[in-house]
Amino acid sequence: MKKAGDTVKKVMNKTKKYVAACEVSDLPHETQDELYEKLRQQGYMWNSRTKRWDKRTNPDEEIAPIVDRNQKVQTAERLIFSEGFEGVRQRAGSPLQEVRIVAISDALNYGDEGLNLAISALDDEDPQVKLAAWRLLHHRQEPEVQEALVEHILTRYKILQNLLAAGNWHQADEETREILLKIVARQGRWLQKKDISKLPAEDLRIIDWLWVKYSRGKFGFSVQGQIWQQCLSEKRGQLCKEMYQNFCDRLGWLLWEDSDDRDTRYNMGRSDAIAMDLRANEGNLPNICALGGGEKNWEAYANEAEFSKMDFYFLDNYQKRWTDESFFGPEMIECFFNHLKICQIW
Repeated sequence: MKKAGDTVKKVMNKTKKYVAACEVSDLPHETQDELYEKLRQQGYMWNSRTKRWDKRTNPDEEIAPIVDRNQKVQTAERLIFSEGFEGVRQRAGSPLQEVRIVAISDALNYGDEGLNLAISALDDEDPQVKLAAWRLLHHRQEPEVQEALVEHILTRYKILQNLLAAGNWHQADEETREILLKIVARQGRWLQKKDISKLPAEDLRIIDWLWVKYSRGKFGFSVQGQIWQQCLSEKRGQLCKEMYQNFCDRLGWLLWEDSDDRDTRYNMGRSDAIAMDLRANEGNLPNICALGGGEKNWEAYANEAEFSKMDFYFLDNYQKRWTDESFFGPEMIECFFNHLKICQIW
């Protein structure tokens, strides 16, 4: 004959989260949430993306602040929460940041009620909780979600949002470039290669979301990245002039050869002949080519035999060379899209 506890265990085994919790620990418990709370006290956190319980790198450091908080907070966090959505709702009101973040993720398993709870987290006072809510919601297409995301765009993006909403594509393109330059504190006119990896995934994701939203899916980093991947796949991963040309043709960009006195490089740029509006090619904007740049310096030949008696070089004894920080064309585009892929923009 099965015991009462076996019946409860069978019901609780229906959730992947609970099954994963049982694999991590055999702590005695009456409910799923009781076991979850005990795991958190031992330094575990539920990873909703990988669907497993992960051990914190240094649990002592993260749990220690709980001891220093007042008795009210400690008591609240030791409560055994209710099961189901009610338990999620209770944890969403927890004084602890990490508990609220987990609750937001769990809430999306409970239909409209859970979705509304996740949307409300965009008003959370803690920036990390707001960010967690944004990450979970930005790709959803429900009208209420889209409306809430627009209302909670960070101040940094308000100008860009207004320009895109008004269909002012040219100024929105310029604003996008200025935002990215400011993010990496680049004082020059273009990004250097070392700057690309400094571009935060969340900033890129928000900028892309705005472009995709207001262009009705026609423009944005993610649109460009998908086209880049398609062109690359057609050439089986081979980066060559034909692949670059195909990519530019599809976006309405130009590919040409640019050179100094030492070598020749390919360069890319948006074609001015194409209207900067929704009639343009898919992926035509933003003009990320403008993020790269370079310039040529006049350098004197080092050959002493060419040094004149008048102590200066004649014009034909100079050569033009790209500066060391020059970074443009396919080299810049490839680096940018590699970073976008790492950031999971598409």
